[in-house]
Order: sequence, then C-alpha cells, then structure tokens
Amino acid sequence: MNKIKTQFVSAIARQSLGETARELLPTASPEEEVEIKAALRACQAISDEMRAVQDAALSQLAEANVQANPLKGALEKGDLQFHGTNIVIDRSDLQAALEALKNIGFSTPIPMTPARIRAFSSQGKHLQLIRFDAHTTRIILHFSTPPGTKTPSKFRPGIPDLATLKLPEPLWPLYFLTKPIRILHEKITRKRSPHHEIDFLGTPNGLITPILDCLNLTPENVLLDLGCGDGRICITASENYGCRSIGIEHNEELVSEANRKRKSSSAADLIEIRQTSAAHADLSEASHIFMFLPRAVSASLMPSVETRASKGAQLILHEQSDPKSQFAYDHSIPIYRPEGITVVRIKTNP
Repeated sequence: MNKIKTQFVSAIARQSLGETARELLPTASPEEEVEIKAALRACQAISDEMRAVQDAALSQLAEANVQANPLKGALEKGDLQFHGTNIVIDRSDLQAALEALKNIGFSTPIPMTPARIRAFSSQGKHLQLIRFDAHTTRIILHFSTPPGTKTPSKFRPGIPDLATLKLPEPLWPLYFLTKPIRILHEKITRKRSPHHEIDFLGTPNGLITPILDCLNLTPENVLLDLGCGDGRICITASENYGCRSIGIEHNEELVSEANRKRKSSSAADLIEIRQTSAAHADLSEASHIFMFLPRAVSASLMPSVETRASKGAQLILHEQSDPKSQFAYDHSIPIYRPEGITVVRIKTNP
C-alpha cells in the first residue's frame, strides 16, 4: 500500500480524511494526486447529499412548528465521511419531530408510542432515526436542554428497554424499571435484544463490490457474514464471485428480508441465511468471516470468533474507526467512493 493510502487509513479513523487530503495535495506526485482527489470527491459527494437531507429535514420540522438547528461540523466544510446529520430540538417537540421526519422516510427502530415518547424525552440524550436507502441514512436528534431530573444510568431507558413492552401512556414511568430487567435477562440468556439503538446499519451498496474485491474470493470459498442484516453482502458475494455465502442474523425481521432478497437472486442456491446469534454461530465452514458490527459488539465478539474460526480463515472487519485494541489485523485497505468511506481490515486466523 502506498504512502498516501497509509496516511488515509489513519485520517479516516480520525474523521479527518478531507482535511488530510487537502494538506497533502500541494506536494503530491501525479499518481498521488489521483488518490487524493478521489478521497476529496468522496467526502464532497457525501456532504452534498447529506446537506440536501438536512435541508429537507429542517423544512419538514419548520412546517411542524418545531424549532430545530443543525449541529455544525464536517458537513459545512465538505468533509463528511458518513451519511448522517445531527439536529437539535427541544424535548417537548419530540413527538412532533418524529411525525414530521416520517414524511421524508425516517423512522425509529421501534414505534414510538405516547408512553415511550414521554419516557425517552424525560431522560434521553439523543435519538437516532434511520432511512433504509442505498446508504442507510441517519438523522440524530439531540435535545437542547438536559433532563429536568437526573436518573441513574442503570434506570435510564433506551430503545432496547422501551421495546420490551408497550405501556399505556399513564404508566410511562414504569419504563424506568425495564433497563435493569432487560440487562439481567440478556446476561442470563446470553441473547442480545433485537432492538438496539440501530439494529441494522447496512454497508452502502456502492461500497460492497470494492470491499469484496479486496478479499480475492473464488468459487471454492465460503464467505460468512456475522450480522448479515438484509443479506446484501452474501448476495453480492455469491452473484459476483460464485462462492457459497452464509448469513448470520439474530433479528427475525431482517432474516425474513434477507431470505426474500435471496430468493430473487441469480445465485440463490449458493446463499444460506441462518437465524442465530453471532456468539453461537458455527464458523467452521467459513474461509472468510465478514463483520460490519457496532464497535462494542465486535470488541466483545472477537476473542470468540478467533477461537471458533478455522485455522487460516480470513477475518474481515470494515469500519472507519481503528479497532486495533481488539483486532490485531495484518493489513488495512482504505476505500473512498461517493457512496461511502471505510477501511477494510484483514487478519489470517492463526
């Protein structure tokens, strides 16, 4: 990997790819200039797209009489590395904001009933809304004021806790008992809640082929995707490279969606979707184990993956941040496209 790409790996982890690229451009060779301009185009394309999303969101919120302000940051400089934007609202406007943003396709991981809204707006810090498009776009709503009363974190309900039951509005304070019960249940059953803050953040469609091209897949290989979501990685791998693919997913709704897409694939016979947890999945068949997971999940899962995977299997993690503390990878490859930015990190299982 050339010097520029090595520097870009570090810059992507620092969320400073655009700034780093501009600093390197004046002294770059013609070959390096190609790489640098590609990185700048990717950041600018993502920023332009998210500026349009942000403008549409602010327009919808204004029509609903919700006072909203965007958080300043990389988007304004054209340096955004991911499809997300941050908007600040008042706690009392949460319900109106959710209804307004639904008009442009954004929703919460679970239906936000009046009781859930009362509980979350009283103590929550921020709420992520998702639109399942080619990039899986996020709007993160932040509250402009701190909670009126401070509740200990072990009782402060988040989306996984609100999902445990549906209460009538007068009983909304009972949600503050759900978090310790949910955590205890997960420890006993060793099963993660199917509705975490974002249960599925799909790899941008435009990044899938560039990522898989790094793996040198052949028809003799078996790619296993831990947390396969809607099956997009497995389907592309089998269609493009002729390999077998196994998707592992714990969420029943996502398993159904992955199977629906698998059935319409030209490589359906090569693809299998299994509903089970990543912590208990059989990894022995896999020559390549693919992971695009929340940082905390991959950190807790990695020791088990290395133990269960076959000797010589390729372990692949793709994300922008550097996971070196929990994943001592052999090499890393930066990818920057207008559809998304990531770093592919690969390790041969000893």
